[in-house]
Amino acid sequence: MGHVLQATEYAPDARWLGMDASRRMNELAALAFMLLGLVGAAAIMGRAIWLREALVVIVIGIALASWASWGLVLAGEEANLLRRLPVVTALLLLLLCLGWMSAVPTTGLTRIAVADSLGGAFARRLILPALLLPVLITFSLAMGQSRLGLSQSLLYALTAALTGGVITSMIVWVAFLLDRSERLRRTGAAARTEADTDGLTRLANRRVLDGALGRIWRDGEDAQLAVLMLDLDNFKSFNDSFGHQAGDEVLRETAGLLRAAVRPGDLVARYGGEEFVILLPGADAAAARRVGQRVLEAFRANAWPRRPVTISIGAAVRQPGDTPDSLLQRADAALYRSKQDGRDRFTADGPA
Repeated sequence: MGHVLQATEYAPDARWLGMDASRRMNELAALAFMLLGLVGAAAIMGRAIWLREALVVIVIGIALASWASWGLVLAGEEANLLRRLPVVTALLLLLLCLGWMSAVPTTGLTRIAVADSLGGAFARRLILPALLLPVLITFSLAMGQSRLGLSQSLLYALTAALTGGVITSMIVWVAFLLDRSERLRRTGAAARTEADTDGLTRLANRRVLDGALGRIWRDGEDAQLAVLMLDLDNFKSFNDSFGHQAGDEVLRETAGLLRAAVRPGDLVARYGGEEFVILLPGADAAAARRVGQRVLEAFRANAWPRRPVTISIGAAVRQPGDTPDSLLQRADAALYRSKQDGRDRFTADGPA
């Protein structure tokens, strides 16, 4: 008898957690917690974001259904769903869902709520009211039916209209936030691209070149690298003869020829004026010479509109103890030797 009284005494607490008197969890609560476990597994693995978000939505839907039925209880009516998923369990599920989503705040739906924008601020302020909407809707409809004498069919119609309106508003709002987030991302990407690009030639600028050299040096002393320093021959006289607009056209044409002569992973940057630098990661002296020869041949074969334009090239390969500055200085010294030896040629760093 004592055991029976003890089970009966604890039965109400068990029901609050979705369990019957035998301490067994009912089917709906078990399903919700199983789905929540899958949400956690997907968050930990960092894969299938769409699946994780879909499971979160399903669990939140189950919790909100029970949460909404509490509005009927407040209005003095029966709510059988609360026996399947009590409010305490529904609230626990909601908190756990929000916790898992907050564990990976930069992906999926959560990234909107933490966005540093007007949309993100509104989302953070609307989450709690949105969770209270189901209770308010069911409570209002139940009270309206009892006091205004609404028919059951009209009640269903009002419920469908209100629920559809709320869901539609949420979809429109989320779409607005996603659109705003995407536009902000594109604006930021365009600004970064503009800051990293030379305005005339659309090549990488000096800032990008310095950053690339710094990253290569941080990768370790064994990272192989060849540098080509290039300078247009007699470019000042070309500007004096044909004007700076014609000179700008030559610089843009030069950028196209240099891009065409290198691999996708190489970096072509405007160093200043009519001087350019090419970084060849993983290249040795022989590879640097091949690239330099391709550039020379491309300039010689190009149909320049006013007069032939040639380029001089100096190359240096990274050596132990080099710094970015010393490597560029050796490439520049090789370029100077190309100029001294008659221009329109390739010279590698080393003994003359």
